[in-house]
Amino acid sequence: MNGDSDSEEEPGILEISEFERAGLSVVNQLKCDTFFACTQAMPRYDEVRQKWKKVCVELGVARQAIREEFYDKIQKGLESDPLIKPFVKPWRASLAKEQGRAIDQSLVNALLSCWLHTGLWLYTNQDRLFLLERFFGQSIQAHSEDAFRKRCKRLGLIGWNDFPSTYPEAPLRIRNHNHLINEVREPWEQFFMACQAREG
Repeated sequence: MNGDSDSEEEPGILEISEFERAGLSVVNQLKCDTFFACTQAMPRYDEVRQKWKKVCVELGVARQAIREEFYDKIQKGLESDPLIKPFVKPWRASLAKEQGRAIDQSLVNALLSCWLHTGLWLYTNQDRLFLLERFFGQSIQAHSEDAFRKRCKRLGLIGWNDFPSTYPEAPLRIRNHNHLINEVREPWEQFFMACQAREG
């Protein structure tokens, strides 16, 4: 218990908890608990999860730095300090960039909420973007597939395509976009069927 209490104070731990809760909320809304459990049993899931946690922590540290290093100093009127003045312009630019990226932040929040919990890591980028648009609506639609791919890469998230010897192609795909019908590709179809039988 003590270890858990201590870890909650580390930068980024709050983000992990927030994205876990958000992801589980999506799972509950979609009623896909069994599907999620099966994606957790897929090979390389533990590595994908560890990388996801690392991204959450890094995001938490970055957000904390923005708040503490930039916003507080500028808001307190310290821009007149000769030691700080040379940095005010880049600080303001960083703040404006961060605060002006509402759409991008919406995408980041959606990605980190769903990457594990809806099995996004097992789909192609095209299907990932489609699913996020269906789950979250207008805030995600401004992203092209190429911009989406680059954002995932910049964040550092990993998925099936980072393990070509295990996954020569995406194990999951959307077969019917109107009804969100998934297709599990061979050789993973039998794996999912067995898993769903156990979980069911």
